[in-house]
Amino acid sequence: MHWTEEGNGYVTINSLGLRDPERTIQKPAGTYRIAVFGDSMTEAVQVNQDETFTQLLERRLRARGLNVEVLNFGVNGYSPLQGYLTFDLVGKAFAPDLVLHAVFTDNDIADCDPALAAGQVGAPFVQKEATSRIDIDYSQSEASTRDYEREPLFTLRRLSATYRMLSSIRRTYAAKGAFRAALSASSGIPRRYLIYADPLEPQWEAAWDLYEKVMIAFSRDAAAVNAKFAIISVPAGQVVDPTVWNRAIKEFPTMAPKRWKLLGPEERLRGLAIKHNLKIIQPINEFQRNVDGAPLFLNATGSRSMNGMGHMTARGHEVMATALETALEADGLIPSVRSSVR
Repeated sequence: MHWTEEGNGYVTINSLGLRDPERTIQKPAGTYRIAVFGDSMTEAVQVNQDETFTQLLERRLRARGLNVEVLNFGVNGYSPLQGYLTFDLVGKAFAPDLVLHAVFTDNDIADCDPALAAGQVGAPFVQKEATSRIDIDYSQSEASTRDYEREPLFTLRRLSATYRMLSSIRRTYAAKGAFRAALSASSGIPRRYLIYADPLEPQWEAAWDLYEKVMIAFSRDAAAVNAKFAIISVPAGQVVDPTVWNRAIKEFPTMAPKRWKLLGPEERLRGLAIKHNLKIIQPINEFQRNVDGAPLFLNATGSRSMNGMGHMTARGHEVMATALETALEADGLIPSVRSSVR
């Protein structure tokens, strides 16, 4: 498939369902496996597969003499909970040595809470009353499955390319309608921006609490299979380059009187990692050092101010791979060339 809706990427999916080269579930002897779980920022259909940060990182580490695989488990639209469930239900079988949980705070925290999640139709959610172990509400997922399998539309979806094309167009218009509705419901401020409010509204505090539960479960289950675990904070374009944020302020004047803290999510995520003694990689400084020159981020759809707020460009993926290589070495998360792997 040739993806041109945002960016320009040729998309292939391997026999295991990953946007990745062909792999085997059984880990090859002597291989150090890194498994990356995330959303569309990780799957990265906006660039070619060999331009994704996972593939770039793999090539960089192999150039060091390491026998390594960097597996891309990213899926467009997945929440942190869905990334964790992918690891729990599928990823464990690949016997990863290192699990990287890629978090795009710009929308991932909202996606933890059904009241804030914009694109999580039919997704599972953590029940808010969950305590030590997370309890998951699958009711929306089950209802979505029943609706999807209802005939005759189920057969049409499978057999008709025209139907699938029309469905894609309908989803695009629905997304634009959802953006307008969210704008109206939040006093003229796009909902995705409210994660940068200072102070946060109670609903966003609750969403962060739900994310924390997912993070704890994810790290715990990675440790249970003897895998190292680290969080990647994937930066957003408006945080890297404040001029992008300033365009948003001009387009939505009701934002001007409010207080905003663009680094708030980065600081919050780092605080959670420190609280639970987890490794965290925050490449934002590397991105800010490279803000001049070719764009690091594409133009997102929805409004004029979203120019530069989209997914990473090929250059953005290069910067991400460079930052990850440096951090993995500094944090002792990759073996030395001469060390053996399990």
